[in-house]
Amino acid sequence: MSLTSSTTPRRSAGALIAAATVLALTAGPADIAAADSRDRARATSLAAAPGSIVFIRNHNVWLSRPDGSDLHQVTRDGVADKPYQSPSQSDTGVIAVSFGNEIVLMQQNGTVMKRLDPGPLTSGVSKPLDGPPVSVSISPDATKVAYTFAAYQCAHGAPCGDQRATAITHTDSLTAPSVYGQTHYWNPSWVGNGRTIQSGGYLHQITLNDLGQPAQHWFDDIDVPQVPYGEGTDLDDAELSPDGRWLGAVRGYDATTQIVWHRVTGNAQSGPAPAVPNRVCETSKMAGLAGPTWSPDSSTMMWTEPDGLWATTGLDEPCPNPMLVIPNASQPDWSAAAVNPGPLPDKPGKPGKPGTTFSVTKKVAVKGVAKVGKKLRVTGSWKPKASQVRYRWLRGGKPIKRAKAATYRLRKADAGKRISARVTLRAPGVKTYTVTTKRTAKVRR
Repeated sequence: MSLTSSTTPRRSAGALIAAATVLALTAGPADIAAADSRDRARATSLAAAPGSIVFIRNHNVWLSRPDGSDLHQVTRDGVADKPYQSPSQSDTGVIAVSFGNEIVLMQQNGTVMKRLDPGPLTSGVSKPLDGPPVSVSISPDATKVAYTFAAYQCAHGAPCGDQRATAITHTDSLTAPSVYGQTHYWNPSWVGNGRTIQSGGYLHQITLNDLGQPAQHWFDDIDVPQVPYGEGTDLDDAELSPDGRWLGAVRGYDATTQIVWHRVTGNAQSGPAPAVPNRVCETSKMAGLAGPTWSPDSSTMMWTEPDGLWATTGLDEPCPNPMLVIPNASQPDWSAAAVNPGPLPDKPGKPGKPGTTFSVTKKVAVKGVAKVGKKLRVTGSWKPKASQVRYRWLRGGKPIKRAKAATYRLRKADAGKRISARVTLRAPGVKTYTVTTKRTAKVRR
C-alpha cells in the first residue's frame, strides 16, 4: 500500500507502485537512511500510542494494544455461519458488537453485560427493516449504541434495491427509535456523546446527526476542492479524529476503493456543519479497504486491508507511508480504554469448574396439539437456573417472525408444516446453551 498527496495529479495504483520502484532504485544512502529512520520512528510511536484496538479475527472479537502487542481473544463462539461483526469499544472499556440478531455488550474479558435485540426500523420504502445489525458503534461514555439494519427490498411503485436504516438505543435497555430519531443512512461513528457521522449516498455522503435533530449534510466527494471535475465518487464509513482536526473515510467502490483523509477547517464537533475540508492524502486503489479509525490523541489512523490492519502516523508530514500492524484482522475500532481484560471467565484448554455449563434435567420439547388455532408450549428444565431464556419458534426449520415467546398459537400459514422451537439459555459465568426441539407432526387445519 502506498500513499499519494491530493495536491498532486492523480495516478493509478500501478503508477504509484512504479514511481516507488524508481525512487528505490535512484535514492542515495542518505535518502534510504532517512526513510528507515522515519519508519522506525513511526513504529516506536505506535508502540507508545494510547488506548487499545478491538477487531475481528476468525469470526471472533480480539483486543490488543495499538502495535498488536498484549493480544487477547475476547470471544470464542463466533463461527462462519454466525460471526461477530462490527466491534466497537467505549473509552471506559465496554465492547459492543453485533452477534446474530443481537447487540452484545461485554467486558474486555468476554463477560456479557447485556444483550439487546432491537425491533424493526422502517426502510426507505416503508417496510419493516430487521435482522442482524450490520454496523454497531458505542458512544465514548458507553451510554448509547448506534446501529444499522440493511436488506434488499422491493415495493410497489419503487425500484428494488438495498435499504438501510440507523437508530440509537441506550445500553441499559432498548430505546424506541422515535426517541433519538432514525435515519436512512448507515455506518454511524460517534463525535463525542451527542453527535454521529453517518453516510447516505449521493448528496448525503457525509452527514452530521445530533441526537433527536434533523441530519445536516456536510459534504460529498464532488465538493472537495482537490477532486477534479467529473471524477467524484462516493464517500462512506467516515470517522472524525477526537481533536476534530482530521476526517478519515472510504472513497470509491470495489477495485477503485481508497482510504482518504481530510484536514478539517472549523468545528465539526458541534453546531452547524463547517466548511468543506481539504483532502490531504489518499491510498492507492485496492478492493477490501474499510473501517478507518483514529487514535485517542488523533496522531494515527488505522484501517482494514485484505491482509490485516494498517496504520499511518505523522499525519502532518507529506503522506507518510503506512505499515502493516496486525495481520489477519479486520474491522478495527480504536478507543482510549487501556488493555485490561482481567481473568477470563473460562480459559480454553482447562477443565471447566462445576456450574460453567448447563445440564438439562428434563428434555426440552414442544407440547400441545398440532392444529391451527391451538397453542403450543415449550417444556423442559435445567441446572443451574438461567438468568435469560430466549425462544424462537421455527416453521419447517425456518424462524417465524415475531414468534419469540415460550408459547405459540398455530396460524393458517403453519398448516401442513412441522413446528419446532429453538431455546437459548444464558447465565453469568455459564456457557451459553442452545437446543432445538424435535419437530411436531404436520399441523392440521
